[in-house]
Order: sequence, then structure tokens, then C-alpha cells
Amino acid sequence: MSESEFGLVSITVLLILFIYGIAGAFFEHKHFHLIHETGLGIILGIIAGGLFFAIYSDELYYLYQFNGSFFFYILLPIIIFSGGYNLNKRLFFQNFFYINLFGLIGTVVSFIIIFSLTYLINENGLIHVWGENDTATLGTKEIMIFSATICATDSVAALTMIKADKYPKLFSVVFGEGMVNDAVAIIIFVSIELLSEKLSEGHFDFMLSLELVWLLVKEFLFSIMIGIFFGLFTSWLFKQFRFLTQSCILEISIILYMGYASFTLCEIFELSGVLSVLISGVIMAHYNFYNLSPIGKISSQITFQTLSQICEAFIYIYLGISLWIVSGDGIYGEKHPQKVRTSWTFVFLELGICFFARGAGMFILTMLSQLFMGRDKFKLTFWELNIVWFAGLIRGSIAFALIQKLKPNDVDNKEDVQNVEIIQTTVLFMVIITTIILGGLMPGYIAINLKWKEYYESRRRVTDGINKSDNEGGEQIRFTLLSGKIQGGKGEDRKETKKKTKFQIWFARFDESFIKPFFIHDYALRKEEIKQQKKKYKKSISPSQPSHSGNQLKGSEVGIRQKSIAIGNVIGGHGMENQSFRKSGEPSMKVAFRTTLNSKYMGNQEVTLVLDVEQGDENYSDDFSSSIQSNISGQELGIDDRKVIQEADENAEEDRK
Repeated sequence: MSESEFGLVSITVLLILFIYGIAGAFFEHKHFHLIHETGLGIILGIIAGGLFFAIYSDELYYLYQFNGSFFFYILLPIIIFSGGYNLNKRLFFQNFFYINLFGLIGTVVSFIIIFSLTYLINENGLIHVWGENDTATLGTKEIMIFSATICATDSVAALTMIKADKYPKLFSVVFGEGMVNDAVAIIIFVSIELLSEKLSEGHFDFMLSLELVWLLVKEFLFSIMIGIFFGLFTSWLFKQFRFLTQSCILEISIILYMGYASFTLCEIFELSGVLSVLISGVIMAHYNFYNLSPIGKISSQITFQTLSQICEAFIYIYLGISLWIVSGDGIYGEKHPQKVRTSWTFVFLELGICFFARGAGMFILTMLSQLFMGRDKFKLTFWELNIVWFAGLIRGSIAFALIQKLKPNDVDNKEDVQNVEIIQTTVLFMVIITTIILGGLMPGYIAINLKWKEYYESRRRVTDGINKSDNEGGEQIRFTLLSGKIQGGKGEDRKETKKKTKFQIWFARFDESFIKPFFIHDYALRKEEIKQQKKKYKKSISPSQPSHSGNQLKGSEVGIRQKSIAIGNVIGGHGMENQSFRKSGEPSMKVAFRTTLNSKYMGNQEVTLVLDVEQGDENYSDDFSSSIQSNISGQELGIDDRKVIQEADENAEEDRK
């Protein structure tokens, strides 16, 4: 590549990255969700690739070939580590069962189904080569690697459409399942690669399947152990050598070094570096975060999120550029100068298989879970499961990067080379189709399912509150209305999601008594301070919780629009006065404030803030906001929304009748 060519390519990619960032923020500001920013990145990459092709034709053909090694060893560790370091651990472990049910076991089930159906397609000669009167026949190794690759999903588009404060369980399950799914898909892929020589012989018997299972278990356990070791060692290092905290730049550098070291060590021993770097990020955030300086705590989170966003943007843009690989000679064009082979039959058949495998896997696991644990204890509704299913249909950059590691057994063998080209182009088209089309359909699909969910559950929520109010007073009605309580087996109960298992209680006590004092600087003396920091952090990520402090929500951090709704005597003849009293002895009442939040990673969200307001301030007038303005961080509140109150009153009266 000449200097002029390098300059053109570089300035074009930088310009696209700039447009990608600005357009994503603009779409979020205007609440435009017809296309997700990942799909936008691919489209911009396609445009850039077309520009390069028009100017240089085949001279820059190598540019279209996605560099899988650069993705896996440079970009992916940063993205995964950032996800682990900034993970909401509380919600993740509260929904640990659902996340592993669909992310771990579900991925394995999907792999088995996809492999079985793809094997049948291959045996029946249904892989027709586009533009040729010929069919391709894939080997067992190629089918298994392909099946492992398209198990990797991308749930980013769904996350921006789900309000984390309103549907914390659903958001946590979709987010956590996506992270675990990527790690498991990569582990399956690496395990199959380790058995590639035996699979190339075309034999796949019972003993080989047992060996594959052993490799999966070994990689999973040892990768987690290495990630835990590096996370704890980093925490101990910062605890013992406090001079490391004198520079936030040094703090961030050491954290990155240690996180990447866990990744590289696993790759040396042919383990899963992705799972290891994820675990090390979670451990560092849990222990080492409280060893950092105040500036280091903030800087580390911002730095890792920024690096992750840049890497993701670059990946999707380059993925769009890679589409133009079909315009030139084959991947090994010097030896086989014909055009890249593609099978559109294979593409659409595999799309249908992915839809079926995802749905069948979730159906089987859900039925088995409800059979053994009881339907009442299964807290995901049918509509939420629909959303989880649809979110897992999109294939992302990890799937395409994985398949780039597939190489022909013999470069001189024309059939082997063409089979690799068919598999790689199939995955490429699947990623682009699902990201752009399904990503564009995602907002409407999620909105429809959430509306149906609310429709079927809103009446029961109010009815449950009224029934309980006969014995427990109006406070239960307030809780039902404000928190959206859904009874067991048919939805999410926020009180029940906070309950911990016996193991969680035991580990929390063990962690507080032994692990934290050993890895956190002056933990015994700073215990209360750290607890206060955790509370502030939880409130900042869960703004729907009641807030009485003027420091919890500042205008520059959360608000752009607010409406206030005073909840007074709105449920028929039942009083809504709060049963609790302030320290001054004055009775108080509940007031709910609906706030719209804009977040880069969570999208546009409506948040309900609940405050205790003095009884004398319950005026439903235009000056209501000024009377309680001091209670909410100086935010300017809107006037009373009487329409909402009237609807609540009418619904309650109708249910009572």
C-alpha cells in the first residue's frame, strides 16, 4: 500500500467513525430506532468499501479481508474486559440461573440442533453454489466449526430498547446471556479446533464426543481459575503497594496489563482467553475498584467504556467493508483466481435453522425448568421470553471473526478452498442480514411484546393491590402501582428478586469476613465508607428507587424532561396517606415523578422516582413543583398529570366493582 492509498483509507475510516458516533447520538436524541447504530456502522462500511472499489478496483482487495487475528487478540479482549469491569454484578447474580440457563446450556443445545440440521442439509445436497450448476459438500469438521460460529449472538440492539429501571430482570437476562453466550461459543469453537485432526478424518463417534465434552469442561474451569487469579493478584498488588495509586494513568495501565495477561496466558495453554479476561474484569471491579484513588475509580470506568465503544465501532464498520470481498477473486486468488463462491440457498436455510434452534432450545429449557422448579418460581413471562428469543437471533462481529480462523486443509485443493469461501460468505451475509433487518425490527417487536405484557398484567397488579389493601392498608396499593408488582410464575416480583439463596448468604458473609479484608486496603476501617459508595452506585444505576437526598440525582447526570404525578386519594375511597412519619412528626405522603433518562448504552428510559413529601405540600396545582422542588436535587418539575390520576382512579373503581 502506497502512502497515498494509506492516507485515503485512513481518513475515510476516521471520517466514518466520526459519522458513526455523531449519527448514533443524533438517533438516540431523536428517539429514532428504525436502524440500530451497529447496523448503521455496517452500512457506512459498505459505502466505504464501495468507494475503495470504485477508485482502486482490485488493487486494495486485501483490505476487504477481515483480519480475524487482529480482532481476537487486540479488539475483543478490550470489549470483553470492559463488559466485565462495568458489569452490574447485583442484577447479574440475582438472575444467575436464567443467564446460565439460556447463555450456557442454551448455547450448547443450539449448537447440537444447528449441527444436526446442517449435517442433514449437507447430506441431501442442498448447498447449491450461486451462479454455478453445482453443489458443495462440507466435511464434518467444517460443519461443526460453522455450527459453533453461528451460535454466537449479538444482543446489543435489544439492550438499547429495554428500560433497565422498569424491567431489571429482563435487561439483566438479555445482557448476561449475551456475554455468557459469546464465551461459550468461543470455547466450543476452540475445542473443535483442538480436535480438528481427528475430525478431518471424518470420524465422529461416541468417544470423540466425550473428548469434546472433556475439552469444554477443562477450558471452562481452568479459564475461570486463571481469570480469578489475575483479578485477585491485581487487587492484592494495589493493596500492598499504595504508591501505585498516586497516578490514575498508572492505575489504568496496570489494570489493562493484568487483564490482557490473563487473556494471553489462556491462549498459550489453548484455553478460553475471552472467559478469563471477563472473569478478571469482574473480580477487579469487585475488589480492586476500592483500592484505587477517587480519580482512578472514575477514570478507569470511563476509559474502558470509551475503548470498548471505539473497538466495537471499528469492528462493525470493517465488517461492512468486508462485504466487498465477493466482488473480487477468491481468498486464495493467486492459486484459484475465480470469484468467491457463495450459496444463497445455504444462507437462507441457515437463517431458518437459527430461528428454529433458538426457539426450540428456549422452549425445551423453559419447560424443563418449570417442570423441576415449579411454574410459580419461574419469573419470566411468555412475552419476556419472546424478547429474549428475538434478541438472540442477531449474529454479530464475533461470529464473523470466528469463521475467519477457518482455513482449508489443503490450499492447493480447489474443493477445500471453495468450501471455506462458502462458509465464510454465508456467515458474513447472516451477520449483515440479521444486524440490519432484525436490528431494525427490534424496537417494534420489543414494544409490542411489552405492551401485551403490560395489558395482561396491569389489571392483576391493581387487583392484587386492592385485595391486600383490605388487610394491610393503602400502602400495598401504592407499592403495586409504583413498582409494577407481578405475581410468581407469571412475571417479575421486585421484592422476590432481592431474596438471596443460602449459598449467596454464606458467600457474602465469607467474603466480608475473609476475602475483602485480605484484598482491599484498610477494609476494616473503611467498611462503612465502602458500603456508602456501593449504595450511591446502586442508586445511580437504579434511579427508580426512592430518593430523599438532594445529591442522588443531579440535573447534569440524569434529567432532560420530567413530569410529576402526585399520588393522593386516587384509588376510589382508599386513602393514600403514607403510614410512616418523618422525624419531625409530620405525616407524609408518596409522590411519584416520571423522568426520561438518556443513556448511551441503555437508550431512552422512563424512570419513576418516589419521594416522601410533607402532608402540607400535596397541592395539585401548577405551583406544586416549586413547593417540593428542594426535595429533588433542584430539578424543575412539571405540573400534575391529572389524566394519569383519573385513569388510575377509573381502573381501580372498575376492578372493585
